Parts: sequence; structure tokens; C-alpha cells
Amino acid sequence: MVGLDRTHREVRVATVLDESGVQIAVERFYRCSTRMITIGSLTRDFGDWVVR
Repeated sequence: MVGLDRTHREVRVATVLDESGVQIAVERFYRCSTRMITIGSLTRDFGDWVVR
């Protein structure tokens, strides 16, 4: 997430690049009525059964 527009209720998500620098997802804007931001990890789940 690189931006949040509360007035227009939009979340901006950045372009995603792979390890080689090749674009695998374009920048996007998502409209939302409720915002919930979660922070996670791709490598660790801390043994939490909910993550699996």
C-alpha cells in the first residue's frame, strides 16, 4: 500500500516487481467502504494455526 485517499475511499497499491525487476502486477486503486490494514510476512507464520 502506497496511498490512502479517505475522501474518495480508495487504497492505492504499488507496482509489484519480481527478484529480477520484472513487473508482475501493475499499480492499482481499490475502492473501499471499510479499511482494514494487515501486516504480514511471506516467510514466517510464528506457528500460528490461523495463518496456515
